[in-house]
Amino acid sequence: MLLRSALSAHRTQRSEISDLRNFIVEHFSRDELELFCADYFRDFYLDYEGSNLSRSQWAHRLVEYCVRRNRLTNLRAALQKERTEPFAKRFALTPVAGQSRRVHDPRQVFISYAHEDAPVARRLAADLRRHDYPVWIAPESIQPGESWVSAIDRGLHESGIFLALLSPAAVKSQWVRSETRLAIQLEHQGRLRLVPMMLKSCDPSLLSAFLTSYQIIPASNRYEQALAELLVELGSSPARVAADSVTRWLRSPSGKRRWPSQLSVVAPVKLELLRVPAGSFWMGSHVKRDRAAQVNEMPRHRVRLSDYYIARYPVTNQQYAFFAQATQRDFKMPAGKEDHPVVNVSWNDAVAFCVWLSQTTGLNFGLPTEAEWEKAARGTDGRVYPWGDEFDARRLNSRESNIQDTTPVGWYSPAGDSPYEVADMCGNAWEWCADWYNEEEYLRRAGTRVSDPRGPAQGMMRVLRGGAFDFNKDGVRCGYRAANFPHERSYDYGFRLVLRP
Repeated sequence: MLLRSALSAHRTQRSEISDLRNFIVEHFSRDELELFCADYFRDFYLDYEGSNLSRSQWAHRLVEYCVRRNRLTNLRAALQKERTEPFAKRFALTPVAGQSRRVHDPRQVFISYAHEDAPVARRLAADLRRHDYPVWIAPESIQPGESWVSAIDRGLHESGIFLALLSPAAVKSQWVRSETRLAIQLEHQGRLRLVPMMLKSCDPSLLSAFLTSYQIIPASNRYEQALAELLVELGSSPARVAADSVTRWLRSPSGKRRWPSQLSVVAPVKLELLRVPAGSFWMGSHVKRDRAAQVNEMPRHRVRLSDYYIARYPVTNQQYAFFAQATQRDFKMPAGKEDHPVVNVSWNDAVAFCVWLSQTTGLNFGLPTEAEWEKAARGTDGRVYPWGDEFDARRLNSRESNIQDTTPVGWYSPAGDSPYEVADMCGNAWEWCADWYNEEEYLRRAGTRVSDPRGPAQGMMRVLRGGAFDFNKDGVRCGYRAANFPHERSYDYGFRLVLRP
């Protein structure tokens, strides 16, 4: 009895398959069928895109695909939607639920992948579900009658995590590129966390320049380790902030806080932060040690600073572009200069970047004070340049280098680094500081004990330090002071960040 019932059901299905195949051939041209597949069965379409299959062959393979993947219901719903009247005359209409968005789930993982990486994507989906994470993955998460575009949009808005699987195929995929761009926009709105994973070596910037600012989980030939790292990442705070090293540091009691030599932030922009330990240093210049010393650099005096962290590199064009997109500012990425220091930014622009990053991460970022900048550049012994007292054109980008333009950050590391391993403190691009400028500020401090100075209470111009590629050896000394109005921009004005507790 059971055998006869099973055989009857099989014959019924084979008859339906034949009817669906004939219906498709009768009511779609070859071009229409190809577009239909692209709209509703994208993964199938990619297998045969550009082939010379006839209309009948397209129809046959589409139906067989739907049988194998248990998607006949999806096929019937799509045909009913696209060819409603002839479908109703031949088949019983099936109620199709509307594709309204469900409630946003911050734990749901949307997996973005190239067609060629489907086996790994499905394996990840299964493993994530086994660890109780809801997963959105095409095509299985696409509802009957729902086009691929609508489904992707719905999935992204319902999900709280966007897992981008990177590979040579992914960076060439128009669909992965579109999904990633929308995910970045949603992350800027605080609705999504973007987590990239590298399946095979590729250049993520070909997909989106912003991906290079993320910490990417390597997965090539190490799937189990990558999965473990992904689960740790997903189990962290959903606030899109920084690396565990920063959050652990901030959560520790201030009296017992241990200050690691380096911290890292991975989102929304990747930063390396180096500790400058508390203590005193010589600020300013002395003519006996530095014959190029200027009046506004004297007298040399002792200043005590609390602990702080300073960025290893100036803010780059790539990092600034991420901020500009998030805040809808006009900014054009200079071609081929993603890793150069951003320039043509005013003091006001730099402060806006700090405010955005602080609000996004919950951390206290800002511009360095003039004292913080100088200590990070020269250390505690009053040296003239970050490496010592003698000028060396091989250690920095100044007029003597004859490059006449900015260079990538860290280009002269480690030879040009400061005692705290901070790069590009002198030359390349000027760096805005937090202080108002006063030419006689050092005279005012003479003979007093100074701790954590913040500069004058008011003024007209803000401090610039470090010199730039178009200044000679005297203008790129650690002690050299300059200033300009907060709204002014220039082809050689940039900035870097500090992090304070």
